[in-house]
Amino acid sequence: MSTETVVARPDLGYELIDADHHYYEPYDCFSRFIEPAFADRVINVRVDQKGRGKLYFGDRQFRYMRVIQTDYIGAPGSLRTMLDNPDSTDGFVHRELIRGWDYPDMMRRAPRLAKMDAERVQAGLMLGTAMLQAENELHDDIPALYANIRSYNRWLDEEWGFNRDNRIITAPMISLTDAELAIAEIDRVVAAGARAVVMKPGPLWGRSPVDPSSRSSAASTGSSRCCTT
Repeated sequence: MSTETVVARPDLGYELIDADHHYYEPYDCFSRFIEPAFADRVINVRVDQKGRGKLYFGDRQFRYMRVIQTDYIGAPGSLRTMLDNPDSTDGFVHRELIRGWDYPDMMRRAPRLAKMDAERVQAGLMLGTAMLQAENELHDDIPALYANIRSYNRWLDEEWGFNRDNRIITAPMISLTDAELAIAEIDRVVAAGARAVVMKPGPLWGRSPVDPSSRSSAASTGSSRCCTT
């Protein structure tokens, strides 16, 4: 399916609310607002000879998502072949690649709003992509992890807004790795207008969020509310 495909849409009589909107991050989404003390421990992007941005923490390359998806995205419809053929053994293969930079509505607020108007989408909950790698890659440097989270969330609020007009609602990133730091960041983003937060889907770096040791840690710091915000 080409990104230029035009599909006739019936008049539903109402506009949609999309709870699974996505955006792609520019190279400086973590570094733009990084605190000076963490300038040498910031998630950064280095461009290789093929023009692909590679994700690094300091000098260590990311292991899971090695190329930032802004430079390497499957075109709309990329999953169709796999989903239409349950017997396929190919898995999710990017047969047609695009770059986020070439599609402003994937990267910037004003073009996205124009796209939403054209698609008759009233509002969308927007989720990031590169953000979800941070906790896994920085689990051994908790202060730097939260510095990068704070920087990313400031970028997100500046670029897209947490909720400026009830149309684009973004979900800032939170990690529960440190209960006190998690609460401080939740309090900050909620005060700035956030209506939702997003966390890494999966165990809390080797432990389930409901592991007894996680509950004990939260109770001992008076921070159990971070799990219910």
